[in-house]
Amino acid sequence: MHWAIPLLILSLPFCIIAAWYDLKFLRIPNWLSIAVFLVYVAAGPLILPLDEYGARLLIGLYVLIGGMVLYYMVPIGGGDIKFLAAIFPYVASREWVAFVLALSLTSLAGVATLKLLKALGKTPEGWKSFQGRKFPFGFSMAGALILYLGDHVIHQF
Repeated sequence: MHWAIPLLILSLPFCIIAAWYDLKFLRIPNWLSIAVFLVYVAAGPLILPLDEYGARLLIGLYVLIGGMVLYYMVPIGGGDIKFLAAIFPYVASREWVAFVLALSLTSLAGVATLKLLKALGKTPEGWKSFQGRKFPFGFSMAGALILYLGDHVIHQF
């Protein structure tokens, strides 16, 4: 079995909840980031070579540290940083550029979707992502991880 299949199956519910939660409340709770990270921690050693598993964990730590530095320099949410650090170990090191491209595309699609829904007056009442100017980046991060893992699953068959 390809490594992406169990990671996609196990992380998908948490990604969907994170996207929904960020759209509705403009925050990603810590328990979601921890859950996504624990999926990788638990499943990773069973489906990946241990050296690759460890290297990916280390990259997640680097993303967390770099994100914390960015948090104090630019307006980015702490939940976004923690979620990004939690999902980054899912990405193979040779595919970081592809993942960042997927993240960029899901961000553009997210912005376009939110603007279109606002313009059409089809926004859910009370959802914070449709009020003000903040963007729910968790929506894009969850989408990028789903696309990344889904692409690996599809190409396996």
